[in-house]
Amino acid sequence: MEGNIKDNKPIWYRFRINYYSGKASPFPKYLKAEWGFYESTGGELKRGPLVKSFSQSPEKPELTPVTPNLNDPDVTAGDITRVTDVDRGFVLLLLNVREENGGSLGTSRFSVKNRMEKKYITTDVVGGRQVKFGVKDFDARMNLVLAAIKDGKATLK
Repeated sequence: MEGNIKDNKPIWYRFRINYYSGKASPFPKYLKAEWGFYESTGGELKRGPLVKSFSQSPEKPELTPVTPNLNDPDVTAGDITRVTDVDRGFVLLLLNVREENGGSLGTSRFSVKNRMEKKYITTDVVGGRQVKFGVKDFDARMNLVLAAIKDGKATLK
């Protein structure tokens, strides 16, 4: 503030913010700011008249969904969990395989499944039958990832 410090007066201010609803809910629809000085009346400070007001109604933003590329190093475990409905633990295994393969899970659903099985599943013959050992509920969890890719919720570019 400019001028003599003894001329400075306390100010009051008021803000009003309304938001869009739905997917645009974090964005403001209407903003209003007002301010004025407090006045001293009989030793009490009371809100004085409005000095200035400002309002704005920002346009609703166009929100374009982004489909995560599972081979993109900027795609996080949270991004993958959101689009696949797979638990974070399994997604972290997926990210480990991506890292071990030079930042790529491959370019097809088959390559993703193949790389994951190679890393986390062991097969053996027990009682004349081939049995899989490894990550609990691997097939069900892997199928959620593969379905997300098939349905276009995630890509392998």
